[in-house]
Amino acid sequence: MRLAIALTTTLVVLFSIAGAGIVGARPLYAPAAIITAFTAPAPAADGLRVAADVPVVQAATASVDLPIDGYAVRRTLKTFGTYVDDDRFVGYHAGEDVEFVLEKADVPVHAIADGTVLFVGWATGYGGLIVVAHDVDGEDISAIYGHVNLGSSTLTAGDRVARGQLLANLGRGFSKETDGRRKHLHFGLYPGHELRTAGYLNDSKELSDWIDPAAFFTRHGIAVPELDLPAVVTQSEQPTR
Repeated sequence: MRLAIALTTTLVVLFSIAGAGIVGARPLYAPAAIITAFTAPAPAADGLRVAADVPVVQAATASVDLPIDGYAVRRTLKTFGTYVDDDRFVGYHAGEDVEFVLEKADVPVHAIADGTVLFVGWATGYGGLIVVAHDVDGEDISAIYGHVNLGSSTLTAGDRVARGQLLANLGRGFSKETDGRRKHLHFGLYPGHELRTAGYLNDSKELSDWIDPAAFFTRHGIAVPELDLPAVVTQSEQPTR
């Protein structure tokens, strides 16, 4: 499939209902810092609370890979459809966040399947952002890999990537690489191969235009369990001293 890539410096795509978009410069607001509380049952070795005893079963015939190690157990704050009202964003979460707040080492992010890169660049609300068009079992979908360190990536729009290929490492927390957010992967999925970058949606009905990542992975051979997390997140990211 040939994908027409027409990305210019004037391209602006909304990240959130607050009007964030793809940009080339750091925004003017001060960076945020660490989430003050995580609602999950057990602490991880790096100090971040993660879900305990969450099995991930991958069939030998699975047609996709998970984008990052620890995907199942580190989705401890915002999953698909979570309503968020924090210090910067208001709306329904259009993806899943995989938390690595206190992890100092590089954390690689991989392509979930073969595909073609739609976008590599900076986006307000994300920092480093990579969007890849994938074809999975005949299903045209695109994946958003947000809060990555673009300096660790060699990709440009139009490049082909293979399943499991390194796309980039996660960006450093509270830096330009994550647009001042904590260290985590925002992973979103949507049908089709047009470019989208939304992280939050105004109306819960809009979630039907997106794909629940956990359900998608389960459907394609990786049994990622749904987690029992709060449906509403109002925590703000506050500076640590």
